[in-house]
Amino acid sequence: MILPPDSHVHSQWSWDAPRGSMEQSCAMAVALGLSAIAFTEHVDHTVWTVDLDDIVGNDHLLSFTSPDGLVTPSAFDAQGYLQAIRRCRDRFPDLRILSGLELGEPHLHPAAVAQVLDAGPYDRVLGSLHCLPDGDGFAEPGDIFGHRAAAGVICEPR
Repeated sequence: MILPPDSHVHSQWSWDAPRGSMEQSCAMAVALGLSAIAFTEHVDHTVWTVDLDDIVGNDHLLSFTSPDGLVTPSAFDAQGYLQAIRRCRDRFPDLRILSGLELGEPHLHPAAVAQVLDAGPYDRVLGSLHCLPDGDGFAEPGDIFGHRAAAGVICEPR
């Protein structure tokens, strides 16, 4: 059986994946017989609000959260990431390893995104929407559902 490539992997270079490992992911891909793997690391510049009660016990997320509930992701180390990609390509020559980024709300942070993109070549770049406007700030969609009205579309049974 031929398995498809894994085209969306986060490693330790994603600020929110502290247990990720680029090298272990490559080793697992080889062990499974994958032909390719694409690392699409989270790069987020949006600061958003969380309910501190909802993240009790999530020490990693708490380490990025202020006492008033603002989550500020760490800066992306593009040079370190690209060096890790090169090391993995050298270590796993039979595995096609693609570099990539998953940019959160890139339309809101054009200068910061341009700086990351200018840091080096990436095989793929994804734009994502992880946060939505919420009052004077932003929140993840799951945190908004509890205090926002439904869209007003009602589906009647047939």
